[in-house]
Amino acid sequence: MKILFTGHNADLYGASRSLLRLASRLVRDGNEIVVALPDDGPLISALKTTGVDVRILPDMAIAERKSFASWAGRLSLPAATLASKKSFVKLIREVKPDIVHTNSSVILSSGWAASSEKVPHIQHVREFYSDFGKLWPLYRWWLHRYASYVVCVSEAVAAQFENRNSVIVFHNGFPRDEFPPVKIECGLRFRARFGIPVDAPLAGVVGRIKLKRKGQETFIAAAALIHDRFPDARFAIIGSPFAGNEDHEKELRRFAGEHGISDRVIFCGECDDMGAAYSALDIVVLASGTPEPFGGVVIEAMANGRAVIGTDIGGTREQIANGTTGLLIPPDDPFAMSKAMARLFSDPKYREEMGDAGQQRFLQQFEFEPFYEKMTGLYRETLDWYSRPKKRDLK
Repeated sequence: MKILFTGHNADLYGASRSLLRLASRLVRDGNEIVVALPDDGPLISALKTTGVDVRILPDMAIAERKSFASWAGRLSLPAATLASKKSFVKLIREVKPDIVHTNSSVILSSGWAASSEKVPHIQHVREFYSDFGKLWPLYRWWLHRYASYVVCVSEAVAAQFENRNSVIVFHNGFPRDEFPPVKIECGLRFRARFGIPVDAPLAGVVGRIKLKRKGQETFIAAAALIHDRFPDARFAIIGSPFAGNEDHEKELRRFAGEHGISDRVIFCGECDDMGAAYSALDIVVLASGTPEPFGGVVIEAMANGRAVIGTDIGGTREQIANGTTGLLIPPDDPFAMSKAMARLFSDPKYREEMGDAGQQRFLQQFEFEPFYEKMTGLYRETLDWYSRPKKRDLK
């Protein structure tokens, strides 16, 4: 098969990592893969290393939320979408793919272009659109209109579609070989790097720093509530803000100071060895204040045998078996979060059992191979349908 993927950015976070896993495996299995991206970034070199052909389309139209924040932004989208569609049509004619697979639903024109060129199109949806308001029904129609199938990363995401015809849920898959056993020494080195005592209880949040959205401020407030009970505990914030959002980290540092725990909250920045980071953590907290479609952090934590606390919204409730592989708590609730952290800090045996159960759940439900078989099966089914002779519509 020859597949043209489209991605909305070239970073190496959730959606991009999913694209990298799928595209590189397809190449290894003898398929020809082209990926179109709007700009440069670390994803490009990672894709090229695996044999993927990468093209840059700088005029790719993307439905950024800031575009809908003003009438000027909304009015500029039609012209941008039309220009983007022309670029995609040109690329499709050049590449001649069997299928176009749009990796994110914020890309406006790839499905339209594929439809106009009579190429089957798979639309992946990894986003929530609660803040689109009255525009969502129109946008939902647009996504459906030009897709052979709409693939959602969770039931929570799929629930946004009133018409579930051609809507399928495939939970993201994660290859088990991405999570080899990590030597204890690696976790100890991570702790030493940030001055964290070997025996200090350590909880951490992993991911982009973004106030409210990722909930790091709730995590700090929860840490302050149990600091007196666990005076030796440390609380790690692993990740960095997007460019332009540096003030979010400054605000978090100020917030930690206001709560008197600046010396207990460690800002680790970007981490090149997440295996070592997870090994160092006793508890992984997904503190998101808004729904995560299907947070990769939860799966990574379970795959590494860590106990997980997650907010009981979005796709997270499909990942965590509450009380068995992790604990689910209400969002934006530092009291509930502090109670959950205290419970796990206080009971190492329960924490270890939870980590073991989470690892088994990962292998049974979220490993890459079943996802890959479903995805390639969908490609074959789509191509088979397109290859069948169609009856002429006589009216």
